[in-house]
Amino acid sequence: MHINNGKGFTKIYKQLPEGLKKDYVRANSIDHFVSGNNYYYQYELAPFSKFQLCPSEVVQKPVYLSSPVFVGVKEVFKDSIRIALKGNNDWSSQAQWTEKIYYTLDGSAPNQQSPLYKNGQWITLRRSATIKAIAYVYNDTMRCLGISPLAMSQLHQVNNHYTIQILSHYNPQYTAGGPNGIIDGLKGDIDWRKGRWQGYQGQDFVAIVDLQKTTSIDTVIIGFLEDRRSWIFAPSFVEIFGSNDGVNFIHLSAGDYLNQFSQEMTLQRSPFEFFLTPGKHSYRYLKVVATNYGKLPAWHQGAGGDAFIFVDEIEIR
Repeated sequence: MHINNGKGFTKIYKQLPEGLKKDYVRANSIDHFVSGNNYYYQYELAPFSKFQLCPSEVVQKPVYLSSPVFVGVKEVFKDSIRIALKGNNDWSSQAQWTEKIYYTLDGSAPNQQSPLYKNGQWITLRRSATIKAIAYVYNDTMRCLGISPLAMSQLHQVNNHYTIQILSHYNPQYTAGGPNGIIDGLKGDIDWRKGRWQGYQGQDFVAIVDLQKTTSIDTVIIGFLEDRRSWIFAPSFVEIFGSNDGVNFIHLSAGDYLNQFSQEMTLQRSPFEFFLTPGKHSYRYLKVVATNYGKLPAWHQGAGGDAFIFVDEIEIR
């Protein structure tokens, strides 16, 4: 039975017994359901594709697999990173079975036509990538018995060698992974509970970025968060300074937050952008000073408490 879902894919079903109750279980875009001892898969074919996900037949006594595991993965890396894949299933009681792992590095869904991972292999990445992997288990006649859920990891290459000195003290609950978390190119979500934000309560945010060499600076963007209901306010004032020795700094630009007196419970990412005269400013060090809002105002439910500054990224162009 073939059904076109109108989204560029064709869903293909094994012919089902009439009156079958379709108790679907979702697993990585592959629907499957059980009728008695029979296990049915729904699988998808991309337009003009010449492959299909196994099994294409009814499978007796389905085998359930765990997803492959990534080894050596870091969300952020500088020059290159080496990663490996590992099966996460114990087949010691089924010595005749074989587990194979297929993977992709371009974010596409892996299948049996994707690169086959070889045990002990190290995959070297020299650019940002989304790696996805899926495991298949086969019996001694190479009949597919089951497919694992998808494993996925996003790896981001940082395209600079900057270092940072933070002169404030972030809250241990809101670290963005450490000092380098605000110069790694990754921006935070307005749902700050996901991480990637550094939080500073009752203090200003002060940091010095070392660009490692004298660099022409045209634009500086600092990302801040507002979630006033959660005591997170944008800074009331931000200044940037430049230096070539890391000691003597020259004032470059400054700006205040025009919305700071609003009583709205704002929830948004609020970047401060500074545009300098092109070709006129070359420095090795950039200093950022963001002034904390201070005590929460009388109209706020936490009036009198100390406001937070949340910062996710300093971009220098």
